[in-house]
Amino acid sequence: MITKFASRGLVPAAVACAVIALAVLVPAVRLGPYSLTCYSYAYGCGTPTVTNVSPNVGSPSGGTTVTVTGTNFNNSGLVVRFGATPGTGATIVSDTKVTVVSPAHAAGTVDVTVTTAAGTSATSAADQFTYFTNCATSTATASPAASAPGGTIVHITAAGTACGSPLFEFWIKNPGGLWNIAIPYSARNNWNWDTRGPEPAGIYYWSVWVKDASSANAYDTFVPGSAYTLTTAACTAVSAVAAPPSPRNEGSAITITASGTCPDTAMYEFWIISPASAVWQVGQSYSTSNTFTWNTTANGGNGGYHWSVWVKDSSSTGTHAGLGSTYDTYQPGLSYQIN
Repeated sequence: MITKFASRGLVPAAVACAVIALAVLVPAVRLGPYSLTCYSYAYGCGTPTVTNVSPNVGSPSGGTTVTVTGTNFNNSGLVVRFGATPGTGATIVSDTKVTVVSPAHAAGTVDVTVTTAAGTSATSAADQFTYFTNCATSTATASPAASAPGGTIVHITAAGTACGSPLFEFWIKNPGGLWNIAIPYSARNNWNWDTRGPEPAGIYYWSVWVKDASSANAYDTFVPGSAYTLTTAACTAVSAVAAPPSPRNEGSAITITASGTCPDTAMYEFWIISPASAVWQVGQSYSTSNTFTWNTTANGGNGGYHWSVWVKDSSSTGTHAGLGSTYDTYQPGLSYQIN
């Protein structure tokens, strides 16, 4: 048409050629909310491509606003499909970006395709969108079950059903305490609860929260708090010796060494009573150390002393109590002369 008018002298030939060249070479552009569409005169718009979908997960009920990135979106007939189902509210942001709201769809992974008058984008791994499924149920077991002596390693194993990528979070509640996270969410479905902390005897509760990796919930399902009893594993005997043996001069360093018969880890507490006192004093508080160095310079002068050792297992709160402390068993007071 332009060349026809040019041949009649109505449009200069140079102007006609320039208009044709611009129509062929200049791509469609957006002018605010409007655009020069790809199907305008002498312009060929390419088939859309999809290079990214964000976010790429959403609920099966739909309603997720998704940004689709790619090329050749600025054309008529725009439809964005999730699998075979069209999304809603598809909006051209630019020739390389479209926003759309995901439709309801069965759980699983689908390709997001963009269709315009020029055709439909080819599918690839880059265009995939996953409709997640929340975990429906959860189970967990403890081994040993229900009860064990303190110091036992308790194995707790969990499982989630009806979800593709379950995550597990393990919780523990100490006797009289609050719930605390033992292991935060991860794909690991087991927890080895080490009660050699030491964990005192008593009734504990454990629980497991489960959710799918794509779920935004705090949990999809959970195993209710299950009671677990740690029983006292008491020491049955203790012996101790002092070196060098009595008597010694004041200022001598005396080392007392104890040995307890305990099911797990022995804890020792050392006691001294001086000649001028009627009250036993703690020389060294409970610890796993089975030795105590007694500095005789810092004590109550010359005379007859007595020393004793109390012992309890790391799992035990003590089967006996006295002098503001507890013990499973003890070495009776032995005399030591300081001159």
